[in-house]
Amino acid sequence: MVTFSKKTIINLIAKELEYETTRSLAKKIGISAATVSRLSRGICAINIETLLRVVDYFDIEITDVFPSQPAL
Repeated sequence: MVTFSKKTIINLIAKELEYETTRSLAKKIGISAATVSRLSRGICAINIETLLRVVDYFDIEITDVFPSQPAL
């Protein structure tokens, strides 16, 4: 499993859900509505395929979701 900044993913998805339904956002990203819901609440791990879909949808660099300093 990849270590990443959950807060970044949670914030991006939660912000988008202010304007989109869970189902609509899921379809645009290419993941299930259940995954969007769990990611927005920070209650699931993300696999690399889903992570790549999310960063592609939000047009951000994958390095933007990784912490700048590794956790000790």
